[in-house]
Amino acid sequence: MKKGLISLGATMLIAGIILTTNTANVHAENVGSSTSTEEISDDSHDGRIIFSGQEGPEDNPVMYKLTDDGTLHIYGGTVGADGVPFAIGMNDEYKPLVTKISFDGNVIAQDSTSNFFKDFKNLSEISNLKNFDTSNTTDMSNMFSGLKALKVLDLTGLNTSKVTNMQGMFSESNFESLNLLGLDTSSVITMQSMFSGTTLNSLNLSKFNVSNVNNMSFMFSNMSNLNSIDVSGWKFKDGVSMMQLFSGDSKLTTVDLSTWNNQNANATYYLMNSSIDRITVSKDTSLKNSYIGLDISTGEAKFPGYWININNPDKLINAQDFAVGADEYDGTYVHVVPSDTVTSDVTFKSNKGDQISKDQSITISDLLNINDEFDIKVPTLSGYKANKVTVKGKLSVDINDDGKVTYKIVVVDPDDSGYITYTSDGTTNPSTPNHSGSSSSRPNTIDIEHLVTTHPHNGSVSLYKLNGDKVLNRALAQNSDWFSDQEMTRNGIKYYRVATNEWVKARDIYVYENKNLTIGTRNDVQYLTTSQGETVLNRALAADTNWQVDKLAYINGKSFYRVATNEFVPVDSVITK
Repeated sequence: MKKGLISLGATMLIAGIILTTNTANVHAENVGSSTSTEEISDDSHDGRIIFSGQEGPEDNPVMYKLTDDGTLHIYGGTVGADGVPFAIGMNDEYKPLVTKISFDGNVIAQDSTSNFFKDFKNLSEISNLKNFDTSNTTDMSNMFSGLKALKVLDLTGLNTSKVTNMQGMFSESNFESLNLLGLDTSSVITMQSMFSGTTLNSLNLSKFNVSNVNNMSFMFSNMSNLNSIDVSGWKFKDGVSMMQLFSGDSKLTTVDLSTWNNQNANATYYLMNSSIDRITVSKDTSLKNSYIGLDISTGEAKFPGYWININNPDKLINAQDFAVGADEYDGTYVHVVPSDTVTSDVTFKSNKGDQISKDQSITISDLLNINDEFDIKVPTLSGYKANKVTVKGKLSVDINDDGKVTYKIVVVDPDDSGYITYTSDGTTNPSTPNHSGSSSSRPNTIDIEHLVTTHPHNGSVSLYKLNGDKVLNRALAQNSDWFSDQEMTRNGIKYYRVATNEWVKARDIYVYENKNLTIGTRNDVQYLTTSQGETVLNRALAADTNWQVDKLAYINGKSFYRVATNEFVPVDSVITK
């Protein structure tokens, strides 16, 4: 029905155009109402009239004319119920000529002002907007959309008290300043794409009432210049859709959502495809499936790096866990992507004062978890011997006031288990500590025979030389079996030798023995485990069933029987037949 109204309005306007130099005869075509004719003098305006028309109810139509100075004058009256006369009624010949719209009388809107100013691409000024009465308007969708030359828009005094639809209201416009103070949004139901594609660099919407909004998807999407936004104090309706709220905002790196309680919102993907790398949240702020930090630039879903709470920088949170809201978060978090090797000076507390070991390093990919502890070498002190060779260290992060992130290695529990006691070794010239030490040292190797298998689903496995360098021209295939005759420990990382000067990290394999036997489950379902100790979520062994075993595997210090390529059961949970 609305499309019919728009079509009739356009026909009416085009049919009613008469070009003139001194006066404009404005005719209303008979489209279900009586025909009216009125002469409008242009004495009060400079410039020749090049276009004129009227629209609205027969008893009080709005009359307008375009003068050759680029001003579209809108006179008093009531606009049509569909509210789209000027944006759609004007054809492409006259629309680009409009550089200014002036409300020169009291103009009354009805239900809709949808698309009212849309795509006046050369419009640079709207004057006397206070004369536009929108007190009964409910639909302002796309009202100011596609305005490429209008840099400043002041909506002070615009009555939006009954507006329920602000979808795309300012979308794809090149605003530099937008005054929304006092804008009443208490009745609005949809704000979808409201600011999408605008060129604003900042927005303060802290006074917005969004309590009745059920759709704000894409509200701030593709705002290429946006670098600051205030959405504090927002109260949400249960079930409100927030999909891709900040999608494509390449310059927006910081948001504060700490006042939000969106636990009951449909907030899936609301932070995806954004550049946000610093976010403040509270326990009420849901990050569940927000997908913050999702990188899809290559077409693949990736969550690089980690997040840290600036008040607890010692704990690094896996980026994917943070993106899906795997835990409860409270505070300000910063996204970090450390390089694979972190090198730093390490300070040890001792009975001889603080001792510094320079250039200790750790390779992050050597850790199963970035928060894992690892061995670091105790510095030597000439004339003394230490009560420990190594102590436990961990990775820590410092963030300065400018947001710069520095990674460092710190001693775990430096006042107790990490404390060093030096005693004299009997020499006569004890001196200062050796500060040139590094984490590299001669590895400890032992002769021991094992059968090992690479994990089935992790791809090819890297090999390393005795000195820790990676072998570049060879690797082990996934799910392949190998004989090992030596174990090596270097910098707290265990390796197994599988060829002359070729070693594989213990984390990349599991040790096994060949077995050929049948086992039976007990009277309960038996859950399965992968070769890396993870629970298999989509399969299990039925109660009171028999299974063939080909390997006895040692996973995380426990014994398992293998019943399929990457499915294992604990030895003590089944019966041997």
